[in-house]
Amino acid sequence: MSTPVVQSGPRKLWDETEAAYRWWEEQGRPDFTRFGLTVGPDGQTPWLDLPNNPV
Repeated sequence: MSTPVVQSGPRKLWDETEAAYRWWEEQGRPDFTRFGLTVGPDGQTPWLDLPNNPV
């Protein structure tokens, strides 16, 4: 049985949460040790496994 979710506001946060969960599952359910963050003058880039694999 599922519980209905009501979304309001400029973003559909539950839809985004479900999409993020699907992505995590498709990537093999990586734990936090596989993630990294590159910080530079142009901003921040999160990545999975290697810096050339941005999330």
